[in-house]
Amino acid sequence: MNGENARDAALRRDREARERLSNDPIAQIKMQRREGTLYDQHLHPRRHVLSDPSPPERAALAGLASGLTYQEVAEIQGIDVETVKTQLKSVRVKLGARNSVQAVAMAVREGIIP
Repeated sequence: MNGENARDAALRRDREARERLSNDPIAQIKMQRREGTLYDQHLHPRRHVLSDPSPPERAALAGLASGLTYQEVAEIQGIDVETVKTQLKSVRVKLGARNSVQAVAMAVREGIIP
């Protein structure tokens, strides 16, 4: 009985804290991060995918993921460096990534690249 009252009190305190923090966006992010729901609500890559990356875009992304520079990816694919940059920009848009590092992480997580 005493353990149940303690659990109820903890749930009540948590509910009250959520109500107080409902107007504080930074506190909301901290709480979501602690609960593990921040990823689901704000960063889930499939929410932003307009279409899957093309094979050349996947190749450029895979090269970047393996540590190659834009120049090295271009040489391997036999294309211009600017084309590689354009492919990676297209991938970032398709995945909703802010930068190439985030695009690589999203692509690996989603199985787009190994």
